[in-house]
Amino acid sequence: MERFVFVHGLMGWGSYDAPYRFMPYWGMSTGDLLKRLNKAGFPCFAASVAPTGSAWDRACELYAQLTGTRTDYGLAHAEKYGHARFGPDFTGKPLIPAWNEENPIHLLGHSFGGPTVILFSYLLTYGAQEEAEACVRAGEPDMVSPFFKGSQSALLRSVTTLAGVNNGTTAVGSGNVPDTAYYDMNPDVAYAASRDIRTAADIYYFAVPCNASVRQPDGTYRMDPKKTEKLYRDAGNFIGTHTGRTAGGLRIGHAWLPNDGLVNTVSAGAPAGHTAVNFDEDLPPRPGQWTVMPYYKGDHMSLMGGLTIRNKDIDRFYQNHLRLLQTLA
Repeated sequence: MERFVFVHGLMGWGSYDAPYRFMPYWGMSTGDLLKRLNKAGFPCFAASVAPTGSAWDRACELYAQLTGTRTDYGLAHAEKYGHARFGPDFTGKPLIPAWNEENPIHLLGHSFGGPTVILFSYLLTYGAQEEAEACVRAGEPDMVSPFFKGSQSALLRSVTTLAGVNNGTTAVGSGNVPDTAYYDMNPDVAYAASRDIRTAADIYYFAVPCNASVRQPDGTYRMDPKKTEKLYRDAGNFIGTHTGRTAGGLRIGHAWLPNDGLVNTVSAGAPAGHTAVNFDEDLPPRPGQWTVMPYYKGDHMSLMGGLTIRNKDIDRFYQNHLRLLQTLA
C-alpha cells in the first residue's frame, strides 16, 4: 500500500504537535485537508519537523518519525555545527506502520518542506560517507544511522515540492546563521546545495510552483491583492522588483520577479542543475528527473487552504495530483 507523507514548511507544524488539533497546517482555514483526503481513499500523514531547523536536521527528524526511532543528526554534522547529536525520540511512535519496500511512500513538502524532502531523498539514496567516517574515527563504527548508509531509494516512490524554496528566495529575511532554515533559503546556499544533491534513478520528482503576482507595464511584478494575503504583499512586491547579483555572484534577472509572496516562482521549480521537463499530460513522467507542473495561481499559502483568503479548490488539486502519483510505475 502506498502512503502519502506531507512535510510542512517554515514555522509549520504536524500531527505530533498540539496546534494541529486546532488548526491543521494542511487545510488551514478550510479544515483538515488530510482527513478529507483519507476519506477519499488516499492514506495521508502529516510529519512534524523543526519549524526553523535546517533541511539536514529536518530530514533526520523525518527519518526518525518514519522509522519510529530516536533522531540522529549524525556525529560529523553535530560536531560541525555545535549541537547535540541526538534529538526527538519517536521510538514506539512511528508516523506510519510498516514502512518497507513493499509499502513505499510519496513525500510532499510545502515551502521549506521542499528542500527538506529533496535532501531526504538524497540521503536515503546515497547516504553520507562523512558520517560513517566520523563514527569510525570515534571508535564507534556500528553507531552510524541507517539513514546515512544510503541504498534505500526503494522506500520512496516520489517527491513533490509545493511552492518549494528549492533554489532559495530573494525575499527579505534570508539569514546567515548556518544550520537553520533561514540560512538554507539564501539563494547562494541553495544553489550550492543543488550542485551537491543528485536525484535517484528510481524516484519520481515533481515541482509545483505558485504565482500570485501580475506583470506591470515597466516589467516589474506586483502582488494581486485578490490572491495574496496581506502578510505577503510587501515581501512579494519587493521580490517583484528586485534584480541584481547576490553576495555570491548569482545573477537575479527578470525571470526571478514572478512570485507567490514569499518564494520566486522560478525558484519553486526544479533545483538548479537538475534535469527537468515541463509536465505533459500526453507523456508519462519519468523517474530520475524533475517534472515541473504548471504554476498554481495563488500565493504561498494557497495550497494550504489559505489564511484569510480561503481556497476551496485544494481538495480537487490534491486529489488530482495524488491520482497522478498512484499511476507511477
